[in-house]
Formats: sequence, structure tokens, C-alpha cells
Amino acid sequence: MKLILIFVVHASAVWNALHDSRGKLGDAMPCCEICDEDLLGPGVCPDSMRDRTFQKVVRWSEWYQEEEVDGTGIVIPCGLRVDLDVSPPLLNGLYVRGHLHVQDGVDISLRSDFIYVCGVLSAGTSTSAHQSKFEVTLTGMHTVEESGIDYGVKAFAVFGGLIYLRGIEKQSWTFLKGSVYPGDTKLKFQNDVDWPIGSKIVVASTDWDAEQTEELDLIESVAHNYYVVSKPFQFAHSGVPPTAAEVGLLSRNIRITSVCDVNKNDQRPICGHFVISHTPHGFISGVEFTHLGAHTTLGKYPVHLHMCGVAPSLKIKFNSIHHNYHRSLVIHSTADVEISRNIAYLTQGHMYVFENGLEIRNKVIENLGLVTRPPIPSWTCDTKCAGSDLCGFGTGDNIEECGSRDDAFAEIFWISNPDNNFIGNHAVGGHRSAFSFYPVISGPLISNVEEQHKIGLPEHIIQILKTEYAFGRQDLNKTIEMFGMDSLQKKNWRSIDRRNHYQNTGAQHIEFAPGGQFDNNVAHSVRIGFSVYPQWTPRSSIISSTASSSDYGRNEQNVIWKKLKAYKVFGSAFRFKLRCAKWNCLTVQDSTIIAATMAFRARDVYSRFSIKNTRILSPTQSRDMQKDRAFIGGACLLSIQQWNPWWFNKTTSKSEKANSSHICYSFKSAPYSRPTQYYSHSQQSNEMSSEGYAFCSPCGLSWPPKEHNTLVKIRECTRPFWGINFDYWSIKNGHATEACAINGKNSGRHSCYIGNHARTSLPATAKVDVVTLNNMIKLGYVGNYSGGYWEPIDSHDECNPAPEIMGAFHGVWSESEREEFSASVF
Repeated sequence: MKLILIFVVHASAVWNALHDSRGKLGDAMPCCEICDEDLLGPGVCPDSMRDRTFQKVVRWSEWYQEEEVDGTGIVIPCGLRVDLDVSPPLLNGLYVRGHLHVQDGVDISLRSDFIYVCGVLSAGTSTSAHQSKFEVTLTGMHTVEESGIDYGVKAFAVFGGLIYLRGIEKQSWTFLKGSVYPGDTKLKFQNDVDWPIGSKIVVASTDWDAEQTEELDLIESVAHNYYVVSKPFQFAHSGVPPTAAEVGLLSRNIRITSVCDVNKNDQRPICGHFVISHTPHGFISGVEFTHLGAHTTLGKYPVHLHMCGVAPSLKIKFNSIHHNYHRSLVIHSTADVEISRNIAYLTQGHMYVFENGLEIRNKVIENLGLVTRPPIPSWTCDTKCAGSDLCGFGTGDNIEECGSRDDAFAEIFWISNPDNNFIGNHAVGGHRSAFSFYPVISGPLISNVEEQHKIGLPEHIIQILKTEYAFGRQDLNKTIEMFGMDSLQKKNWRSIDRRNHYQNTGAQHIEFAPGGQFDNNVAHSVRIGFSVYPQWTPRSSIISSTASSSDYGRNEQNVIWKKLKAYKVFGSAFRFKLRCAKWNCLTVQDSTIIAATMAFRARDVYSRFSIKNTRILSPTQSRDMQKDRAFIGGACLLSIQQWNPWWFNKTTSKSEKANSSHICYSFKSAPYSRPTQYYSHSQQSNEMSSEGYAFCSPCGLSWPPKEHNTLVKIRECTRPFWGINFDYWSIKNGHATEACAINGKNSGRHSCYIGNHARTSLPATAKVDVVTLNNMIKLGYVGNYSGGYWEPIDSHDECNPAPEIMGAFHGVWSESEREEFSASVF
């Protein structure tokens, strides 16, 4: 896969974050209150546009003159509707204060340095999708600054007006029907997709390496849902449920793109961006967004919903967001939006981003995300903030400079507030996680109680944020009293130096956020499937400060994640860092794990969760999968020629090299491994390429670093290392790599939750029902791994086959804890 970039070195390139001085949500008003309901259809015009008729309608070909206002752009004034019937010449800019409607029946290209909409811009109506091609290209280096917001260069900005783009709404993605193998040139789809010949598609990897995702064109229809593609497949892709590859449609008839410049100093791409700003309405459906995003720059993304507030009339559906340079779809301080049936493919940084913690109650339904990579070059900043790159989670004066959200880990869904609804989404790849819940609030409204109330942030969260700012980060008593913690919980919170502020910055944990619906989501070909970190204790409210210790946990929310699926996961299918008094604050139920190194990982001292009716399978346990060589076999390296490490040539036979696409090279640290990827681009080149994959699955052959002359088989791909892993054993046996400072000094200890006065045991608990337990036993999590490098069973597992102990899968407990938890199998 190659990411095309048009490099144009521009000495005067403007390089700045989107600067917003307003500090209010959903407060934008239209330039004038006119919206043509007769044209667009009933229910389209927002309440803020009360006048539903235009006094004058003209065609662009009759109206346009090549004299732009002050040389800065064309203005469509209030009261005028212009029907765009021809492709205009290149514009310095376009201000839409009245109404610009794209006429159907003719292909149109609109090129402009920027587009600013505070009136109406439309293509299609509520009764008819736009059928012809309409392409917008953002060009040049003119900036736009309006209503207290500096959008910078190449902006397509909507503020107060109505954007209504309705292209042809084809099914965004489907699945393969029948597996394909290297050399094949035909494929079948499971559903009636009616995708036109010439469409660009993407076929997801079903192996450990998400980079085996392939781009193709449909060039001929052989039969119903049976197509010829433009080139032979390089890799095998499963077409057998439950692991059939996703296939996404990249092409759309409405397209928004840009000419990308390059920052002269550091070669970062500066591409266009699309933003709906402070505006609680809009409709974007059937649109393609490509070659967009200002690299590692706050606020400039391919699709950006910026501080729209409560916005149930804002819908983002059936769109394609691909080959971009800075995230894909970012939602910031916006609630109640519908984001459904979109496809995002190939970007840098996180893909679907819920940015600052004030994103709640949004409906995220049946979206597909495939292949994202860490930004190269990485985020840089003068003021060190938080996160893995120390340039994230900014507040106050650091908001714009510290805009990263740990983008170096490049996750498909990055979710700062769990109080959203995710249903039927699929995530393929991700540099660390496919779905990452990261309950931290940051940004400009962290202390703005009025706006927090306006968007509907739960009252107990507002009170915690208010208390932290009123009493300071060192005072934990107020927060502890709010939740009526018992003496043991109080002791442990204080002894581990726990603070609500995130990494000593102004950002704060929103640990006690409630959880929304999270059902039927799928993660595969990734290091971690579903992750909760840094910490979460789902709660619906606070309790009285005078409550007894037995009341602690009564207001914990019983969140149930249902019908999830994770497969080909080379780290952990589920990784939870939860701080709950009860096991059922989060339950994984009716879910499926296939071919994962770990099924579950308890990532904290107090991680407690439940597992019900969850199948943990190997491909050999399914008759259908047994026949599917595309899933059971598979390559672990994209191309041995691209990687070609020195030891491969030295130690590998010719026959093994020839069959390298079927060999997995893994190290003893495979459960914690991640892909190492290198990216290069230059101003002399017209493409950005990825090269040098050191990406291994936890299976097949191992090449221990100290044994250069041997290749040691460790185990089969289908054999997992751990059923449930607890941090204590990672620490004890030297497998964990995390280290932290205690009281500002490097303690030399692993695990950031062992303080100077804390207990050294980790009483984490996973409560497992009999169905799930039997699945683990049948698969071989308990006992020795036959014929393997890890024989006998590694102490990291510390599993005991006795069912009465297995029911709780303990870390290190006291005898009373052991007895209590062992009796808890349900």
C-alpha cells in the first residue's frame, strides 16, 4: 500500500493550529436566516434559518465575474442562491453567505484556496442524492479567519450555516464470500452492494499483520456480486465466517481533497482540512475525503466536528475517508451526533478520535477502520505536556501546542469518554489497540462548568472536576468523601499517590464516567483488541459522604459489553485497567476470541471484571475454519525482501527463504511485541511509502537472539500463552516493561501503581463463568504446551487447573481473599 502525496515546497507555508478564542459550544449563528426548503426538502433547514424562500436565483455561469473581492475571494451574498452549473476557474477563496447549490446532471470541479460557509452549501436534496461528479480541491496558501477562529490555510469551514452534501449512498463495506489466495484475480461479496465498475476498494487483512490489507479496482462484473479485480492478490484473505475479510468502497461521486504543500523546515505535509465549527446541524453522506489533514497540527483534520455542542441534527454517514495525513474523523466537544456506516483507511495518528472528554451520547454505528500508522515526524512541542510524546492533553496556554493524544500509538478508535454508543464497528489494525478507551478530559472547557452543563456532562463528573480545581491536585479527601470509600480503599488510594490530574498536567481523569452501549464490535490483526487505560470505574452518580463502607460500589454502573469479537491478536484481546469494588462493573458477555496470545489482561492493582459465555477458540475447533487455509496459514512478514534482516540471510536455508510468506519469526517477548515500521518521504518524491516491516505474529519459528545458528519452533499459531494475565506476574518475572517515578524519583520498580507504602500484591480479579472456563481449559491455557519453547508452563501464567481456583483467576491474594473469590464462580 502506498500513500500518494503531491509535494509542493512553499517557502511561505503557514504552520499553525486551528485557533479558537470563542469558548462556547454550538453558538454559531448563520450569516442570514434564509434556507430554501422548497429546494432541499422538508426538515432539512435548521431552526436558526427561519426564512425559507430566496428572493433571487441565478446560475453561476451567468453571475460570476473574474473580479474577486479585494483579491481574497468570491462572496455569495445573503439573499442570493447561485446554482453552480459549470466548473469555475481557480478561486482565491469562496465565502458562502447566501446559498451555493451544485446543479446535478453535469460533472463539476470547484478549486479554491479556501471555502467558508455561514450560509448554505448543498449538493443533493432530502428526496434525491446528487448523481453527477462533484470535486472540491483546496489549494494555495491564503488563510481564512472569521468570528474569532483562525482556520489557517486550505480550510473548508462551516460556521453557523448549513452544509448539506448527499452523494450516492452505496453500501460502504461488506465481507468476502469465499477466501482468496495470492494470484487470484476474482472475488465475491456476501451482500448485494451494487458497486460500479471502476470503483476503488480495499480488502482487509485477516492475518496478524494489518499491512496485508490490499487496494484494488473493480474492472469487470462476472456475475451477481462476483467481480474481476485490477491485479492479482498478494496475500490470502479469509472469506469464511466468523473471520471473513471486510471489503470497503473507497470511491464516491462527491469528493473533497487538497493540494498538499510541505513545511520547508521539517517536511511535514500541509494539506487541507474540513471542519464544522460550533454548528449543531449538518448532513454529510456519500462523500469521499482524501489527501487531507495538516500533519501533527491541532484542529486540522480530514473531517472535524468542532465544539458543536448538543447536535442531534448533525449526521455523518456512508462516507469514505482515506489516504490522509492527520487522523481521519475527529469529534470534539460534541454530543448526540450520528456517525454511521463510514469507512476510514490509511492515515497517520488515531483514526476515529473522540478528542477531549466532552463527547457524549454519540451514536457510532457500523463504521469500518483499517490501517493507521504513527505520525512521522512525530509531534513536537517546546512545552512538555503529557502522553507518550510529552506533547499531548494540553490545557490552558498549552492547548494548541500539546494537541497529541498519544497518536504515536495510532489506534483505530480512540475514545476519551466511555459515555458513547458503539454498535457494529470493525477495526483492523492499529499500532497498539483497535478500540482504546482513554478516560481523560483536557482542552479549553475543562473548568467551564456552564458549558459542561450545557452539553449534559453528568453532574457527578462536573463536581469532581470542580473539586479538583477548587482544592488542588494534592488534596484527595474531597473526591474520596464524595464516593464514600471504605477504609481499605482510602488507604490504597493514598498510598499509591493517586491523583485525578493526568501525568501532572491540567488534564484530568474522568474515571467515574458512565458507560454507553458497546455491542457487536470487532477487532483483529492488532496488538490489543479492546483496551481501557489509564483507568475507569463506571458510575452513574455520587453517594453521600456519610455513607457506610458497605455502600461503596452501590452506585457503580453494571456495564455489559456484548457480542464482541477479537481474532489474530498478538498481544491481548481485552486489556482492562478498572478500579471497581464489584466484579460486574464491567462484564464481557457472549463474545468470541480466536487466535490471541492473551485472552484477557488485568492491567492494574484493582482491575476487576467479569466474563460470561465467552468462546475462546482456535481455528482447528471450527469445521469451517479448518478448511480455510487463508486464516489458518498466512504470512507474518509483508515481504521478506523488504525487511531482510542480517540474521535471516545468515541463518535461514534457501527453502525457508522461498517459503518465507508462510513462516512466522517470533521472539520470546512476542506477547508484548509491536510492529516496527519506517516511513520515508521527500520533496523530490511523489509518494509516501512504508518500508521495512519487522512485524511478527506470536507463532511459528523463533530466532532467539543468543542462538544465532538455530531456529527454534515455539508453538503453533493457534496456541495461546495466557488465558488471563495479571500484572504481578509480568513484574515478578521481568516481562513488564513499564517503570515509573514515585514522588518524582525513579523508583526502579515496574508498575506505576506500587507506591512506597502500598501492598506489594495485586488483588486483581476476573470472575469467569463455567462456560468460559471450560473453553479455556479445552484450548489448553491450563497445563503444559506440548513440544514448545515455553514447556513446561511458564511461571508468567501461574494458572492452577483446580476449577475452584480457576473460577477467579487470581493474582496474589491473602487466604481470605482466595476463599472468597474461589467461591464466586457463577
